[in-house]
Amino acid sequence: MRTFLYKQGKLIDLGITLASDGFSVANSINLEGQIVGSFSPPGNPFPSASTGFLYAGGQFQMLIGPKGERTTPNSINIFGQVLGGLFFPTASGNGGTYHVFLRQPTGRITDLGTFGGTETPVLSNPDLVVGAFAIAINDLSQIVGVFVASDGVYHSFLTQPGGVRSKDIGNLGGSTQATALNDFAQVVGSSTVGTTGIIQIPLVHAFLYSGGKMRDLGTLPGGTSSTAFGINIFGQIVGGTDPGNGGNFGHGFVYSNGQMHDLNNLLSPAGAKGWLVFNAEGINDRGQIVGDAVNALGEIHAVILTPD
Repeated sequence: MRTFLYKQGKLIDLGITLASDGFSVANSINLEGQIVGSFSPPGNPFPSASTGFLYAGGQFQMLIGPKGERTTPNSINIFGQVLGGLFFPTASGNGGTYHVFLRQPTGRITDLGTFGGTETPVLSNPDLVVGAFAIAINDLSQIVGVFVASDGVYHSFLTQPGGVRSKDIGNLGGSTQATALNDFAQVVGSSTVGTTGIIQIPLVHAFLYSGGKMRDLGTLPGGTSSTAFGINIFGQIVGGTDPGNGGNFGHGFVYSNGQMHDLNNLLSPAGAKGWLVFNAEGINDRGQIVGDAVNALGEIHAVILTPD
């Protein structure tokens, strides 16, 4: 897997500029075209072997923690502040601990810790990676992330600028996993709402956290689970729901003005022919949506949906 940049209608392979032909993935891009992501050597795409990178001005820079730790950068804001994770493996090589880091444009990296997440292995799942996971930073330097409690339950947190005054944003009845926030500190993600089936498969619903309250966004008709992945400055939210009908692919959605809409019902006939948009992962302030679509042959492509 290789990092790419889509620019002016062209797909640019950035993987060829890395040190060797390993595994690389881009996690975030800002308005200045700066990109952060992770690179791993061939055959070892795991946190203990990955190295974070910053791509700016046509150059890659590897990001190393303040004490030589491996990094996983997940988000970059317009000012070039980078949010990510520092990975501390266990001596046995199983499991480990993540801390959140914040890198300033000057290059200084600060270890922000775990925001209350446990650093002790969870007894019921000793191989579980614990601590806290950095998710996103907005242009006001507010941070959203996820920490692991001592019982193995995931909680989502929101901080004030710079990572101070962290707050647990609550849940819909179980664990939560935040995925994005906008400049109004509105947070989206998913939260467990129950279980289904004999083996008690978790059911999750997309949520919006705004004004100190968490709202259940529900699912598309026929679906049982949903997850939100992106939100723009206008509060428009995108994500995906499970198939619900026993198929292999769910449907991407956009949530706007209090309603969840199936993206496949909004596509122009020419653009929709032969394709199913099964997931939406981001939306910008112009309303453009990036996601994934599959055709009748089972081929999966990244897509951009642009409103009329």
